[in-house]
Amino acid sequence: MSELTSTPWPQGPPPPSLRACEGSGMAWRLLKSDFWRLWLLALVMNAIVFGTGLVGQCFGVVPFIGGCISATVGLAMALFLQPALQAGLFYAIRQKIDGADAKVENVFAAFRWRYWESVVGQLPSFAVGMAVALVLVVMVLVVLFGVLGMAKGNPEELFNRSDAATLWVFIGGCALALLAVVGAAWICQLFLVFILLAIWDLPGKYWEPIATSLSLVKAHFWSVFGLGIRFLLMVVAAFVLAAIFGGAVAGIGALAETDWHGTPTTFIICAVIGALLLYLVLGLLMCVVLVWYHAALIYLYRSWRGQPLVQSVRFPWEVDEPAAAALPGGEGPIVAKAIA
Repeated sequence: MSELTSTPWPQGPPPPSLRACEGSGMAWRLLKSDFWRLWLLALVMNAIVFGTGLVGQCFGVVPFIGGCISATVGLAMALFLQPALQAGLFYAIRQKIDGADAKVENVFAAFRWRYWESVVGQLPSFAVGMAVALVLVVMVLVVLFGVLGMAKGNPEELFNRSDAATLWVFIGGCALALLAVVGAAWICQLFLVFILLAIWDLPGKYWEPIATSLSLVKAHFWSVFGLGIRFLLMVVAAFVLAAIFGGAVAGIGALAETDWHGTPTTFIICAVIGALLLYLVLGLLMCVVLVWYHAALIYLYRSWRGQPLVQSVRFPWEVDEPAAAALPGGEGPIVAKAIA
């Protein structure tokens, strides 16, 4: 006869602290071991986010209030949908790391078990995004009124003036300020990367996951920074590759119209297909990068917190009901042991 008992994390010396490159390498090996199932997890999440955003954009055609409805849908998605999906992706990938199957339904686990923790955990990231958006609006207004002020009612002669160099210095300074704001926001986001992962270890907690992420990144900043740069370059490479595919199709349409005596309709069709191909290839490649990045974060998180990289853990809802009823409530992950 067997029973389920809960024990703390295994005792003994913690595993050696992983470097970012080691965590990334382990994540890649995990991705290769079950590529299509793991890729499907990210595809489902991205499809839901993209579909919701597309529905919100459709409301933009409604006269007068369309823009407000579209913006409201976007804010609601960022606050109440995307955090739970991303937390669920963390959960599904950590289940795969621990030896379970990569199940699509695990992507939705946070909606039932960690919903409000994920919403609160996303608030700092949301606040950073809103602050950047506000700064961008202010900078656009500054540039607009600054250029109009220098034009003095004659925009056509703006760049032919003797002091045009001043205008270029002004625009260049604003561009550098924009890069500085975006860079600062990106670094702020790095300090928040472990929040939606930490909520699975801290059930019923709302601010502790935020503090955990801040402390981990503070202690291992350059490793997290290097990991972020690595995956940022992957995103850029994915965009370039997708643009090559999409641009090639659009280029065929242009050649068909000019050199092959085609019609403007041919070019329009190829341009539309090229744009769709760009988004399709970019979305498919981003699914790979997304799973890879989340798996690397899980390995680094466990290593830096002194946890086993692979755990024989079960959450209370993953065991049979009689055994789950006997477990202490609200203790988060537990180690399942069969006792003869």
